[in-house]
Amino acid sequence: MIATIATDMDVSAETVWAAVKRVDTFFYVTRGALGLSVAGGPPVEFRAGQVMRGRLLLFGAVPLWRHDLHLVRVDDARRELYSNECGGPLRAWNHRITVEPTGADRCRYTDAVEIDAGPLTPLVWVVAQGFFRYRQSRLRRLLRAGAMRRG
Repeated sequence: MIATIATDMDVSAETVWAAVKRVDTFFYVTRGALGLSVAGGPPVEFRAGQVMRGRLLLFGAVPLWRHDLHLVRVDDARRELYSNECGGPLRAWNHRITVEPTGADRCRYTDAVEIDAGPLTPLVWVVAQGFFRYRQSRLRRLLRAGAMRRG
């Protein structure tokens, strides 16, 4: 089952893409909902081939299950990040982030995730809808604050 959530932003695609590739952005946009305690500490920027393994934390504090995040592709030309993830009830959480320019200083940011959680898939799909809306609102807030303006 695939969940796709998109939002338009009044920021250039280059600026949003630069933010998406930063691991600290990932931790900021998920803070409050989920956290990931990464063994050995996280990298600074996402790069193809990286694997982040750690404990998923509900609300950033309640330990859930071990989670693996494998960065399959980080494509600067297409502004696309693709990861394969799994852990706990998630047999597959294949996540694609795309950033498409829609104007000089506007873009569309899209999260699309293919979910396989066995019989829990419909429930996880519903949770993903809320989770990605939350992430996108946090990303918009971060970019409005100007914290990531470098592109």
